Amino acid sequence: MRNWWERIAAATAAEMLPTGVTWNFGPVVAVAQDIRWGRTYESFSEQPQLVTELGAAYVRGLQAYGGGQALATQSISLAMAAQHGCHPPHLPGAPT
Repeated sequence: MRNWWERIAAATAAEMLPTGVTWNFGPVVAVAQDIRWGRTYESFSEQPQLVTELGAAYVRGLQAYGGGQALATQSISLAMAAQHGCHPPHLPGAPT
């Protein structure tokens, strides 16, 4: 599954770069464990280890666009923001 996410991220980079977009707001590395949180669809899993592995695979794929050719060897680069979310039980005063 990790290889699949690396390939998805490489395809994302391939689509971003020709447009001049160099910032990707992902991956989302939230560990969604409560269905009441309205954005569970953004999480890879409810298991922290799996979220870590798949998030890292996505970053590797985005950085290795070009069939393994590192972006650092090209005249362009991509920036990404690994995001996380606060689930309602973690917010002060939120119901548990």
